[in-house]
Parts: sequence; structure tokens; C-alpha cells
Amino acid sequence: MEVRKILLEKIDLLEGICGIKIATANDRLTLSGIEEKHKIENSFMFDFWYDVKNQYKELRNLIVEEKTLNNIAFYSYEENMEYIRSLFQNIPGIKILRTAHIVLKIMNEEVSKKLV
Repeated sequence: MEVRKILLEKIDLLEGICGIKIATANDRLTLSGIEEKHKIENSFMFDFWYDVKNQYKELRNLIVEEKTLNNIAFYSYEENMEYIRSLFQNIPGIKILRTAHIVLKIMNEEVSKKLV
């Protein structure tokens, strides 16, 4: 099964979970900007997150349209992080780069086929 299809299935499982922020390569907010805002507020505030439904729709569109994504980062309440991590572990073509917040490296399809 191709990486893109697996990724879409996993993202569907996350949709609607409160307190998840997804950052992609095309985000207006940079990862450092997200981290800085978090430090200032010193807590996860709901307005810190994008509208979840719109955010997932945008992410799905990027994946379906096969636009290049260097990585996708998930920020979340701590209790959600293990669940997010478990969804993406051991999938050929997807590599977890960091775990404090989860950054997924979406590898080239040709590379991922060699890993199967």
C-alpha cells in the first residue's frame, strides 16, 4: 500500500481530536512561531490551534494533490502524543524525526518501496 494512502487513513483517525495542531511546509505559522507563542501563553489554549476541520481538509488536499511535503509536525496535549506516535510508527516511507512534538518525514515513494 502506498505511503500516501496510509497517511490519509491515519489522518482520518486523528480528525476531530481536540488540541492537535498540525503544521505543514505551507503553513503561515512557522514551527518556531508556534513554539514561541506556546512559551508566551505558558499553556495550551484552544485559540492556539487552527480550526481542526479546516486544517485536516487542507492537509488532506495537500496529500491527495501530491504536493511535496518535507514534513508534517503534530503539536498536541501530552496525552494525545502517544496515540499520534503509535499511528505513525513502523510505516515504510514515514519516519518520525522528533518526539517532543512529532515531526513526520514523508519520504519519496521510490525510497519507501525499497524499505518494504
